[in-house]
Amino acid sequence: MARIVDLERYQKLHAAADEKRKEGKLALELLSSQIAGLKLVTDEEFAAAGAKIDEVELCRTHSQARIDRLQAIELQSLRWVDAWARSRPRATS
Repeated sequence: MARIVDLERYQKLHAAADEKRKEGKLALELLSSQIAGLKLVTDEEFAAAGAKIDEVELCRTHSQARIDRLQAIELQSLRWVDAWARSRPRATS
């Protein structure tokens, strides 16, 4: 009877599905243990972290502006040195 109905095909499907179920169960157990190990963050801690991120972002923005200004000054000084060198009379031999 099993050969007539081709149960072997369904047995293979069942085995594959069961393997997937076992993999899913293992993944769920792993994630559950990871979640159990996480520290809960209070609303106050979350707000403090957000405020610190804002503070650091503002600091980064100011630092980048200072870097931009210093690079502009450096470029200007290089141009002045070049202009000064070109304006000096050349020594004749």
